[in-house]
Amino acid sequence: TTAGVADPGVGWVDEDGIVSITIDRAHLRNSLDRASVLTLIAAFEANTAARCIILRSAGTSFCSGGDLPHLERLASRPDEIRASIEGSFQRLMRTIRAHPAPVIARVQGPAVGAGADLALACDLRIASADAWLREPWIELGLISALGAPINLATAGGPGFALDVLLSGRKVPADEGLARGLFQRVVAPDDLDAEVSE
Repeated sequence: TTAGVADPGVGWVDEDGIVSITIDRAHLRNSLDRASVLTLIAAFEANTAARCIILRSAGTSFCSGGDLPHLERLASRPDEIRASIEGSFQRLMRTIRAHPAPVIARVQGPAVGAGADLALACDLRIASADAWLREPWIELGLISALGAPINLATAGGPGFALDVLLSGRKVPADEGLARGLFQRVVAPDDLDAEVSE
């Protein structure tokens, strides 16, 4: 077993080629700022020889999206927005999609905004029955620039993708399973065993 921790909010453990990367910012509902996103990228890049990667989170939320204080600071510096989004959040999604090993998202509770995009970037998503996805970008007059449109359309079809993106509604675990967003949905107490299986 080897472990890596580059940031108090992100770490990983390698057990015979099965690498678990954990977002451990439960006090912030696992929201992501630029530093934590760059650390996630480093974790994936450090484990290109893995046989499988499991992306998990501490606490009761998978990921509540971008860290709002961080995003508010960016909003006051428009020249930094593009560099931050392209150089961190979009780069993370590309890194996951291009990773040579299958990447499994272990989704518990909410996955919102960039958190939903993060789950959708993974190859497989195994969810607890209390999990849900939501793309609330429309409330800001935006559509996700992190891959959600194509990932939602690929899984559930173009009409489903438009509905989710334009309404900003919550997609509960059972609907996510029916639409192909989740490959398996299990009781919360069974989530770790199902992911391990």
